[in-house]
Amino acid sequence: MGLVEHAREELKRLRDVDEPDEMQDVIERNVLEIIEIFSKQEHSGLSASYCIPIINSLLRFEPITPLTGEEAEWCEISDGVFQNKRLSTIFKDKTRFKGKPYWLDGKIFSDDNGLSWYTNSNSFVLIEFPFMPREPEKIFVKESLKDSSEELSL
Repeated sequence: MGLVEHAREELKRLRDVDEPDEMQDVIERNVLEIIEIFSKQEHSGLSASYCIPIINSLLRFEPITPLTGEEAEWCEISDGVFQNKRLSTIFKDKTRFKGKPYWLDGKIFSDDNGLSWYTNSNSFVLIEFPFMPREPEKIFVKESLKDSSEELSL
């Protein structure tokens, strides 16, 4: 079975066969179009394993090389607040952290044992360049501490 056939078979598993789903039809067509192009490029296992993470990062608006912090990477979004053009969750602000760059998603929190995760004002983490996004630090909020806004880290 080729890649396109494999994708068609897998996508069928997302459907409730008794219910028409126009949105799912559109998504499947779009995904299959991309897979058909990738398949026509006839990647080997080596080139496919090289291309897929790059494609995944680019589709997520993530950088594929480390951020440098150079002036050209920044856009001023309000008076003294700068956002990184290459990774929208990186900021620097003349009034926050003494102008040092920070990552909005450096810590994520769960109060349901990891079933869901959220960010808040405690998610900010100072960064240094060069910087590549990584998995955020996961912090489990103890049930008894929810009301006091204290967190426990694993």
